[in-house]
Amino acid sequence: MKIGILCAFLFLINSLWAQGKFAGGYAALIGKKHKNEKDVPMLAGFTLREGTLLSAYDDPTKLTGSWYTKGNLIVAIFEQLDEGGNLILDVLEVKNVLPNQILAIGTCQDGEEINAGFVALVKQTNEERFKATKAWNFNRDKSRLDEWNPAKVTCIGMVGDD
Repeated sequence: MKIGILCAFLFLINSLWAQGKFAGGYAALIGKKHKNEKDVPMLAGFTLREGTLLSAYDDPTKLTGSWYTKGNLIVAIFEQLDEGGNLILDVLEVKNVLPNQILAIGTCQDGEEINAGFVALVKQTNEERFKATKAWNFNRDKSRLDEWNPAKVTCIGMVGDD
């Protein structure tokens, strides 16, 4: 019995430790609830660039990913939506972003594997798919970001005729 409790405790500690691994100076946001980004002082001065649903539309647990920019810094927030407020589950901080780089959330795939949780820093080009320079996976089961090998990760790029 004691071993079971100890194992459960260690598992919980490991899960909590892993959240915020890529949050940098924004780790304090993890676990916070808010109604909208105006309720998050650390995002003051940032511009919301994009947000997407990471769970199925009909899933009762709504998970989203949104990213913000300020200068050459990107901060992405991964949260669970709730009527009582949105709970921030994990945060990604990407520094020294080049002017032609963006974050892609929910539009990427690794080779043939499609996963709404894939997140990638990509260089914008005129191609139909952008190649990732860095990649992560938002693990919905563990509510955290995991590093991902970007070698075969591509994201939806320029689509259609202008």
